[in-house]
Amino acid sequence: MDGNELAAQFIGDTRWNGLPDSVQHKVKMCLVDIIAAIAGGVSTPISDIAAGYAPVAWPGDDATILLHDTRAGASGAAFANACAANALDCDDGGAYRPPYVALTSTAR
Repeated sequence: MDGNELAAQFIGDTRWNGLPDSVQHKVKMCLVDIIAAIAGGVSTPISDIAAGYAPVAWPGDDATILLHDTRAGASGAAFANACAANALDCDDGGAYRPPYVALTSTAR
């Protein structure tokens, strides 16, 4: 089993209720943090540009471009949502800000 398979198995076997309280708290704080970064960045020009470009470059109806009332293919939505999260450069660093934009950028 290679590293990708081991990681996939670990993720697949992990259950929320099996995580320690401190880990659950950290996950919740990271989620709040990235939502705040997206909410702040969505009103910036780069977010508007990305939200307009993504459905053209990655057409589809797979995922939502958050707070833009637009959908695109999963890759396009991930791109546009990551642009919004990074627009104010507050998506990484700090107590609850690991570089996780790529992991949280696709919303179904």
